[in-house]
Amino acid sequence: MEKKTNSLFKKKMIFDKRRRIISFASSALLIIGGIAATFFAMKKEVTTAENTIYSYDITADSEYKVHLRENGVYESETLEEGGMYPRKLTDHIELLLKLNLTGQGQAAAVVGGNYNVNAVLEGFYTRDNDKRTIYQKKYPLKEGELVGDEGGNIHLEESFNISPDEYTGYMTAIEEELGGNTEKSFYISLSGQCNIKVGDDEQTKDFSYNVVIPLDLANSFYSIEKPSEFKESDSVTESRVVVIDPKPYMLILGILPILIGVLLGLFVIFASRLPSEDERWILKMKRLLRRYGSRLVYVEQIEEREITCKVKDMSSLLAISEELHQPILCKLNGEELPDDGRFIVQDRNSVFLLHIPR
Repeated sequence: MEKKTNSLFKKKMIFDKRRRIISFASSALLIIGGIAATFFAMKKEVTTAENTIYSYDITADSEYKVHLRENGVYESETLEEGGMYPRKLTDHIELLLKLNLTGQGQAAAVVGGNYNVNAVLEGFYTRDNDKRTIYQKKYPLKEGELVGDEGGNIHLEESFNISPDEYTGYMTAIEEELGGNTEKSFYISLSGQCNIKVGDDEQTKDFSYNVVIPLDLANSFYSIEKPSEFKESDSVTESRVVVIDPKPYMLILGILPILIGVLLGLFVIFASRLPSEDERWILKMKRLLRRYGSRLVYVEQIEEREITCKVKDMSSLLAISEELHQPILCKLNGEELPDDGRFIVQDRNSVFLLHIPR
């Protein structure tokens, strides 16, 4: 029984005091870090999420026809979009303006608003690509309220007959009063606001859509460049608190350092032992060889001399070696360790000895 106990004792890994302290400190740090990581891993994350409850689109567009005076050139009384039109034969332009608001979502919306339609004359100068307005004259054509239907949508269509001759006369009168000619622009403007209310949330969106009609008297023919459709999209959202449960793998990552720390502590306690006096000497010799091996000269035999000066530690022996410019001599035994723990520096008449007995 005693032999079996000694055998188990010898099988334990040798940990000197320094290694045991480092191992216990590492174990404690792993356990503390693991506990902290587990605590944070178990915490539920609370965040705020935006949920869209209603989305909508506001669009504005137009259509037009050019109505002609009686003439012997065209068989039809009107000309469709996208052509060139004779100024002399133009009676009026029939312009249809359209505005739509369509939406959908989880909640019902109350929609409304207002709109204005104006004919606008502008006079300006352009210098270095900088437009400088001289005058702007608005001629109101219509204004009104926007009313939503049962589905929460708005559909507006307004038709206007625009006489180019009428507004050319207004332009001529303005320039005569100003006493000079300017660069000119004439357009029909549809503008206003849409109101969208969903629950307690209310949004107001401005819109503006312009159709330019040329009034250049110097050209006999003209075309109308209809703008692309105006479109603006937006949504109404609500904030809600979302609780996110901790992920299982995060909990595992938190527990893992605790397990490693506990196993390391148990290993040091039950599977390691302090070295004996002889083992402590062997560990010390190996440590010295690892640290100072490059400064040593290994010899087969050390010459004995009568005048010997004993040195306290390796640092002192290194200082003497550097001062005398002599190597530190060491003889290795069969275990590849310093024979009897002896290190010497030899001078002509003296021997400096560091002796660490076994």
